[in-house]
Amino acid sequence: MDFDLILNELSLRNPAPNEQVAQQRMSELIKTIKAVKAQGVKVSLRTKEDFHTIILAPNYPLRHWLNDADQVERLFIKTLATKAPFSTNIANSEIQEIENNVSLSEFRPPFYGIYEVNKASVEVYELIGGQYQLLTANERGHYPIHPLGVELGIWQGQYYNMELPWLRWWDLQGNLLLTGEERADRLTAQLRSLGIEPEA
Repeated sequence: MDFDLILNELSLRNPAPNEQVAQQRMSELIKTIKAVKAQGVKVSLRTKEDFHTIILAPNYPLRHWLNDADQVERLFIKTLATKAPFSTNIANSEIQEIENNVSLSEFRPPFYGIYEVNKASVEVYELIGGQYQLLTANERGHYPIHPLGVELGIWQGQYYNMELPWLRWWDLQGNLLLTGEERADRLTAQLRSLGIEPEA
């Protein structure tokens, strides 16, 4: 399965309040992409040609984040963004040729979501019969994405020292999928309970 991520001004219509939160959101985006790729999903990041100017926080465009990010995160985003066509550089003639020869549904992601942190809400849509249809949340308030074997939903809690309604993944049995940091913290606690002090 292929998965297209779109990063543009609509993605960031609610920019982070400051640089620190913007950096944390970018780190979480990268962790999410890596988790999806680990499930065997091919991920492409489509963005506008001048994506370096996208505003992540007040006076903090993506190009500043690229300067601040560690080398691994910076290289990951740059590599991911350059593997897919920019959303603005497809010539009209190419679009016309695609429309004439190929069903556009082949280029549409099977699922997409709209997450609004200020409203603590997420809507998930599935491509069914050539049309996107709003999915109904399950009894846990999550949206099952069966091809990936996960559910998407809102988790209210503290992460990066911020109490927010976070967008999180669960497995299909309703078990929260831990981030890498959470797994490391759990392992550290287990080792300490056994009298083993983890090395720093």
